[in-house]
Amino acid sequence: MALRLNIGIDVARGMRYLHELAKRPVIHRDLNSHNILLHQNGRAVVADFGESRFVTQRDDDNMTKQ
Repeated sequence: MALRLNIGIDVARGMRYLHELAKRPVIHRDLNSHNILLHQNGRAVVADFGESRFVTQRDDDNMTKQ
């Protein structure tokens, strides 16, 4: 259970970086379990950016909010 939780946290941190912290924000567009790689130490990283797009301008009104 702890490993799955850590994977979820790593993926969430990676997506936050792509959406909010990267110099040019990236929308992945194809996030699924096949696009998450695990290191030997159990850390997860988001991969396969074939469908991704750079955000050309920040428009907070058009971004999905929770």
